[in-house]
Amino acid sequence: QESTEFTAPDGHLPVAIAFTGDWHCGASGVRYDLLRRDLDLIAKTDGAYAVGMGDWLEGVNINTKAASALYSGLFNDGGFQEVYVVKRAEALRGKWLAILSGNHDEWIYRAAGITRMDQLADQLGAPHFSQGGGTIFATVGEQRYVLGVRHNAQGNSQLNTTNPQRRAFDTWPGHPPRRTGEP
Repeated sequence: QESTEFTAPDGHLPVAIAFTGDWHCGASGVRYDLLRRDLDLIAKTDGAYAVGMGDWLEGVNINTKAASALYSGLFNDGGFQEVYVVKRAEALRGKWLAILSGNHDEWIYRAAGITRMDQLADQLGAPHFSQGGGTIFATVGEQRYVLGVRHNAQGNSQLNTTNPQRRAFDTWPGHPPRRTGEP
């Protein structure tokens, strides 16, 4: 899927959208207490919604830091990681505007043919965008917003930190065309 529509229910102003990702559930060092607290806060806050930005699972496999992750991970089984993530994400059922795949999710798919994020999105009743991202067209009251979301963009650089932001517009699915004279 490349785009989705969201219209805030009447009377729910203001609206907040939290972008949450890189949970890496299963890895050691993850602050599970803070993750649970943040998700509970979004769940309890009227008018708060979320976009899942990918890499929710640690996703240990032979092609991705497997040895160190297997020794230091909190729980390494992909099935257990998925069960934990579903349990956490269920708290926001009906509040997920979209679920994205991250680079680790794509690595797992390439290495093992296992894809979990699209299945997770189905379980949560949310649209799924691949790592390439997508567009959320959001209407709040009389205002329409266009949100381009992507786990990460090509051209990451420690020397030129704005490069991925510029490159994102080159490959953004559903990017609205610019009018003549617009920057």
